[in-house]
Amino acid sequence: MDIGWFTLFFSAFTAAIGFFGNMLYEHKKQLRNKATEERRSIYSTFSDIMIDRIRYQEGMTEELLNDIINRMFNFYKDYLLYASTDVINAIGDLQQFMFQLKERLDQGEDPESIDKESSKLYLKYSRIIYEMREDLGLPVKELGEHGKHILKSFLSNYYSLYPQNTTDLK
Repeated sequence: MDIGWFTLFFSAFTAAIGFFGNMLYEHKKQLRNKATEERRSIYSTFSDIMIDRIRYQEGMTEELLNDIINRMFNFYKDYLLYASTDVINAIGDLQQFMFQLKERLDQGEDPESIDKESSKLYLKYSRIIYEMREDLGLPVKELGEHGKHILKSFLSNYYSLYPQNTTDLK
């Protein structure tokens, strides 16, 4: 009789552990899914900012640059809680580059001469998108070093900016 109670108690105990373990797992999975949805939304905001920057590449003015910087600050506030450290670092690199460009504009440098460095800016954008895709679990293998090939669909002058990689499709 003692073995029967033990078997019954042990079975109930292991079932309870399994039930609560599964409940915790499902709860954690829901939180991860919500975080991923939030990251997707926040990363989409960044993508909008990036596309606007590329759209105005020909006629970048101080006013447009200031608008992009302000939108980036707003984006920065939202993504701090959800982005991976790689995304945070990539965006930090972009922001520092943007601050340097703004400082050069404030010192009176011609916007056209600054815009000649757009290839560096675009590489910083592509690295961020690369890191975001990786953070979301999307494939990045065929996007080139730090996602350089992402730029092909945005830039009409991609091959003139990056001639050394015109045949490297890996």
